[in-house]
Amino acid sequence: TESLRIYAGRWVLLTGAYLIFVAIAGSLLALAAVGLIAMERFPELMPVVFCVCCVFIGSTACLFTGLVRLSLKAAREEPASITDLFRSGQFWLRMFVGMAGLTAVTALGFLLVIPGLVIAVSYLLYPFVLVDEDQSVFFCFRRAKELTRGNLGSMLIVVIAGGTLLVCGFVFGIAPSIFTVPYVATLWAYAYDRMIRQAPLE
Repeated sequence: TESLRIYAGRWVLLTGAYLIFVAIAGSLLALAAVGLIAMERFPELMPVVFCVCCVFIGSTACLFTGLVRLSLKAAREEPASITDLFRSGQFWLRMFVGMAGLTAVTALGFLLVIPGLVIAVSYLLYPFVLVDEDQSVFFCFRRAKELTRGNLGSMLIVVIAGGTLLVCGFVFGIAPSIFTVPYVATLWAYAYDRMIRQAPLE
């Protein structure tokens, strides 16, 4: 597909950015976990642990947004560099709030299977709308749903294909996921760009 061709041409950049994201987020998460364990014996560490947790949440949201920006630039075949990973600080709070809410609602929906899938498909494009249009959380959710409404069949295929690749990547070990995660991000960014242009998916 076209998305695979795009990823093949940018795989070093996209995979490298994902590895940086995992390294930074993973290190901060480990530090927060150690702090929480140590806090059982040293309660006075609570302010420090709280600060570390806040840094972890903020940094992860910023870096995730940077990955979205890179994926979108790759899908549009625009110039991009690893520094784009660190240039999305203005989005971090809206990204965190939006993704936390979407994850919670989707998880509840999956208790009944179908509602969860519908929610996931309807609002999957939220991160790309946020980075691309720089609007409020509610606007981005509404815009994502509008884009999906006329392309529900295509989006369902994209979500299932991407989800399958992600699951397979993690099931078969860490190494495959290093490539499947950035490719799926590129696939979803490509789908978003096609819908913005109202062009058929290839």
